[in-house]
Amino acid sequence: MADNLFQFEEAFADLEIGATSSFLKTGALRSTIIAISEEGVYQPILLDFGATSNPDEVFEEARRYLIRSHHPTAYGFISQAWSYGMDQPTISFVYDDRQKLQNEIIILVLWAQSGESRGMAFPVRRKGETISFDRPWKPDHGPVILCPIGDIWRNPLCVGDLVRTRPGMRRLVEPGTELWETLIALIRLRIHGDQAHASEYQQCLDDIRNSIYIVHGRDRFHSGRLILRPRTLFNPLGFLVGEADSLILLQEGEGTPGAIRHGVLADELHHPNLPAGAASSR
Repeated sequence: MADNLFQFEEAFADLEIGATSSFLKTGALRSTIIAISEEGVYQPILLDFGATSNPDEVFEEARRYLIRSHHPTAYGFISQAWSYGMDQPTISFVYDDRQKLQNEIIILVLWAQSGESRGMAFPVRRKGETISFDRPWKPDHGPVILCPIGDIWRNPLCVGDLVRTRPGMRRLVEPGTELWETLIALIRLRIHGDQAHASEYQQCLDDIRNSIYIVHGRDRFHSGRLILRPRTLFNPLGFLVGEADSLILLQEGEGTPGAIRHGVLADELHHPNLPAGAASSR
């Protein structure tokens, strides 16, 4: 078995030195995920947050790729971005000249299988052709604010996955509760009143009874907290919140059609510390 050559502090230093020095030279930085193996090999995946791409879909496809194809010991994320607000900033990876009070930043994030994580943002200052950085800051809710991929080891579930509550754990809607009785009455009423769609209503009832749901999204501030919904079009519940460690995967989702086509996994360029080509002109 190969020795584990990954060292968190060294890896974060690599990201910081490589990303900031590259940005100071070129004035731009490609959004890049860097998958890091236990042998310390860096494998970058370039992301495309162009005008035709939805950043949430791009992140989700990159997340799915890391979990289902790469299985890294750690991953890093570097990107040029723009932030809005101070206490709980909104991060945009696409420049919008209609927005006011936007602050250009360079993002560095590192997550590791060991549980270590760190996220920093370097405010960019431009004066003519001169570029410099202000003092870096860390978001209140950790690196998940800067890179919504989050902790892929403690939450390996992706949007679109079919999941169910682990055996022996409390279901999201417990039989015998007031909510359960209300749902039973509502769904039975629908079945009797709309026989054409009775199978849809029955499927919804069976799924709620068996605690089976579709992953709709993740909590913005907690990467291990999932937003769930019934898999049927008929949805009397709306959305529920579940913890990833209380759920098991039944079926993998297919991902978002078109996201990869826009360059989510455009190229993998090998470099000892940082992806060659991480920097590019605007």
